Amino acid sequence: MKEPVFHNDQHLTYQELLDYHQGNLLNSEMHRLELHLVDCALCREALEGLDHIEPAELEKYLATVRLKTKPATRLPAARTLLAAAAGLLLIGVVSWLIIYYGGHQAEDTRPLAAREDQMPQQKAAPEPAPATTDTLPATDTLPQTIPVTTPTLASAPTNENQVAASEPA
Repeated sequence: MKEPVFHNDQHLTYQELLDYHQGNLLNSEMHRLELHLVDCALCREALEGLDHIEPAELEKYLATVRLKTKPATRLPAARTLLAAAAGLLLIGVVSWLIIYYGGHQAEDTRPLAAREDQMPQQKAAPEPAPATTDTLPATDTLPQTIPVTTPTLASAPTNENQVAASEPA
């Protein structure tokens, strides 16, 4: 197998081959095309084919081929679609976390004074529930006033006789 001398993966265009065949190129362009033709068998065969066909006939054939062929449409690769889906999922999860935890965290980080200012002020004791007569005793059996007693404190003994008298025998 023949090793390529010049590594050029680009093929020559039809116009470049035609200009080379007709001798319509500058010396530098002609040299570049000849370097390519050394390695590229496909372009060499195409150049040889120009000797066997008239340019008008070739143009007619190329026009027919262009009409029959459609431009290739390339679908995105599976890897690209997977990367896009992963990116959207990541954006969705981060957004949800910000919305869900962001609001709760903001409430917890406020100072206590700010939270107390926003709390409704407590009014007097709530009204008692209405009493039912079947669960409470009759009012005539209840005392009208409750006696108030004040607790008294015992005084500490001041001498030894009082201490001995206060101890049980």
